[in-house]
Amino acid sequence: MVKKFFIFLIAAIGLCSCDSPDAHLIVTEADKATKELNEKYFDITCGEWYNEKSDSLMKIYEYIKLGKDRKNVHITKIVTRKIEEINGIKTYSNWEIFQNDTTTGNWELCCTDRDGELTQWIAIEIAYENGAIRRFGHFYYADANELHTDIFYFDKMKRGKAEPSF
Repeated sequence: MVKKFFIFLIAAIGLCSCDSPDAHLIVTEADKATKELNEKYFDITCGEWYNEKSDSLMKIYEYIKLGKDRKNVHITKIVTRKIEEINGIKTYSNWEIFQNDTTTGNWELCCTDRDGELTQWIAIEIAYENGAIRRFGHFYYADANELHTDIFYFDKMKRGKAEPSF
């Protein structure tokens, strides 16, 4: 009797192991949407993106390289100045560096399901000396010329790399 039980047990284990390794994974709608998002946008999102804007008191330059290896390089440069009054005359102060950072990390496109609503995200890891943080922003779309997301200072980045004008 014990011998028949062990034979049955071995046969049952053998049959269970015939499934593919992914057969027991639960695939959610968010998982499917993430796969579709990457199939549609991953290749076009990879590359170099930048934007710059300035006014009389602030200049902002941002650049990001999104690699096919899912690594990123992110550069942010911000300079500011003030309006000062000297001898009753308003003038601008010199430009001062407010931020000048270059960070690296990983990046990904993903979808989440919140209360039945799927949301597309881009996640950018920013590595610092003492750790890393992940920033998430809505991913709207990318094409050959523009990347639309709200994770950066700009909601629209231009393809390519241009040095800051300041």
